[in-house]
Parts: sequence; structure tokens; C-alpha cells
Amino acid sequence: MVFSGSQALIPTRIDCPCAIAAVEPVSTMQPPVLVAMAVYIGKTRLIDNFIYEG
Repeated sequence: MVFSGSQALIPTRIDCPCAIAAVEPVSTMQPPVLVAMAVYIGKTRLIDNFIYEG
């Protein structure tokens, strides 16, 4: 399925399972940073991750 133009996919739910004791906001990141996410669009769960190199 291909969406274009004004048809945007908006997650209905975002999961944040974390293997660390605390997650706090940061104002800057020093690469490399692992970005991992799981989002729901309707009943479909999408999982992805990547390493941000800056």
C-alpha cells in the first residue's frame, strides 16, 4: 500500500519498552545513538530501529 500527498499515517499508540532504569529527555545527542521504536497504526504493530551517526 502506498500513501502520498496528504494521506499521513498517524500512530494510534507508541510503546517504549526500556531495559534501563530511567529514561530522561536530553537536549542534545552525541552519536552514535540507537533509536528504537514500536508503534501501532490501527491494530498493526510496526517495529524498527537504526543507529543515528550524526
